[in-house]
Amino acid sequence: MHVAANAGNNGGGIGGMLDGMATEQGFYATVAYQRLLDGRSFIYDMHDIELTPGKKVETSQNGGTDETKKQEETEKKNNNKKDHKKKDDKKNKKSKKETEKMDAPD
Repeated sequence: MHVAANAGNNGGGIGGMLDGMATEQGFYATVAYQRLLDGRSFIYDMHDIELTPGKKVETSQNGGTDETKKQEETEKKNNNKKDHKKKDDKKNKKSKKETEKMDAPD
């Protein structure tokens, strides 16, 4: 959220600048109001939230999860494919220019 520029009631914020704390407070207010409208408990008393246990995640030796490792490998493969495509595109452009030179009348 922004604080109003040249306003005397910014609560210590610098006018015209982004304020992370104001953004957080605005978000909390929005969630609290939505919970009120929905007839749910207060934002700091979320007894109406049902907690469910998460699934166990195995980590690899380097500290990342196996899923993270799979994602990294997929991204690496995709990047390699893009690099090869760029190289092929450059070769094709170069070859096309050479062909055009040879076909051009003297």
